[in-house]
Amino acid sequence: MALRMLVLFIIFSLFIPGIIYGQASEADRGLGSVASWTPGPGDQLRIAAGETDITPGWPYPYSRAGVDDPPETKEELEAIRTYAPWRMKVLVIDDGNNSVVFLSADILNWRKSNGTVDEFRIRLHDQYGFEPDQIILNATHTHTGPDLGVDEYREYFIKSGVDLVGKVLKKLEPARLYFTRGRSELSINRRGLTREGFFIRRFNPYGSVDHELILLKAVNTDGNPIAFVTNYACHPTIISWRGLQIGGDYPNMAMHILEEQMDGDGIALFLQGTAGDAKVPNRRPGYPHRQAYLGGVPRVMMFSNIFAGDIIRTIEENDWERIEGKITTKLDLVNLPLMAGTIDPDGEGYEPFTGPERRMVRMAKMMLEAMDEEGNYYETRECEVYVAEIGPDFVFVGLNGEQNIPIGLRIKGQLLGRPVMVCGYTGPSIGYFPGYSQIPEAGYEAQTPYSPEAEDFLIKKVMEMISQGREDNN
Repeated sequence: MALRMLVLFIIFSLFIPGIIYGQASEADRGLGSVASWTPGPGDQLRIAAGETDITPGWPYPYSRAGVDDPPETKEELEAIRTYAPWRMKVLVIDDGNNSVVFLSADILNWRKSNGTVDEFRIRLHDQYGFEPDQIILNATHTHTGPDLGVDEYREYFIKSGVDLVGKVLKKLEPARLYFTRGRSELSINRRGLTREGFFIRRFNPYGSVDHELILLKAVNTDGNPIAFVTNYACHPTIISWRGLQIGGDYPNMAMHILEEQMDGDGIALFLQGTAGDAKVPNRRPGYPHRQAYLGGVPRVMMFSNIFAGDIIRTIEENDWERIEGKITTKLDLVNLPLMAGTIDPDGEGYEPFTGPERRMVRMAKMMLEAMDEEGNYYETRECEVYVAEIGPDFVFVGLNGEQNIPIGLRIKGQLLGRPVMVCGYTGPSIGYFPGYSQIPEAGYEAQTPYSPEAEDFLIKKVMEMISQGREDNN
């Protein structure tokens, strides 16, 4: 009996040391923790993250996006309250030779007209040496965020971001990076169709949607998370200024829930996907297909908890793929072709081709009118394309503007299952960019008269840049 007890004690001591010495097991530690590790020859990445509050004092420089009757009177303005402080978050990944900076902010978009992006790039270059291709500026697209058109606030915003990057750079430490995919059904397509096949503003359960949940996890040598990055495609429009409330909507609050579950001071960042035509199904009571800004902060909390639950389940249940290798970053422009007019079902000059059954002929006529004899378009719109790769597999793609769901799905589909993260709302905003199949339907997200070829132009540029990245990594 004594010998048996001795054998059991030895086995117990060898295989369960955490219990013998009072150490916490991985299951008892914070969300996403792993076993501690010692850097080896293959551990070349250094990673750090940080965040800052970008909510100013009253009066708030608020964005009026999606609001028909914004607060204007002194009484209304004084009634505005913060339900979730606006946040800015930074993640820096460095391989010893190259770095990439991901900056996520609770704003509607990165305004092109007032030079906010250019100013960010200039200051980050002057102070820390970053080139534009190394700087990923992503907007969560909250519709109750700040207005970067207010000069005083804009300066405060830019300085906050530049200072935050500097603080994060000082914290860089050896880290390992992991990737996984999950699923969340938070979003629904918002492009309804009439019987004739034209756009109507309704929830459309049969429309394109991307329920894929993309996660990155960075952990330090103690096995504790430095950061989680969540990439998902869904408009944060649960609440609006009609409720006289400001905040970051579901991305802000869901990330806060994640951070409460993490051990230590880990940061949770949200990178908005190609969410132009998808939003949270906040339905009007009695009208299941009609969109609403009803329910206030309790409704924001409800959807945020649902989304955070989907992320936590993915973190805890999924297998994680290690991402390692050198970093390559690229930034290029693509000229997206425009047609001679919009797809108006009853447009002037196209009378022989009116009606839903003649849409393709009408588009063909407009496309030809928009080109010279050599097939070059007279008018185009510039769009920036960002590509960051880590090692031979992981790809980040960032695109200007409100890219619709079909764009992100096509990029993922053409990358054949590689670990990929696709974001719209990155860099200067160019407005909505619809998929080619949505252009004949016209409507809200298809108001700019892009040629149906524009999607091919964009995707071709993305794939060219990624192919070059893979060559660089081999």
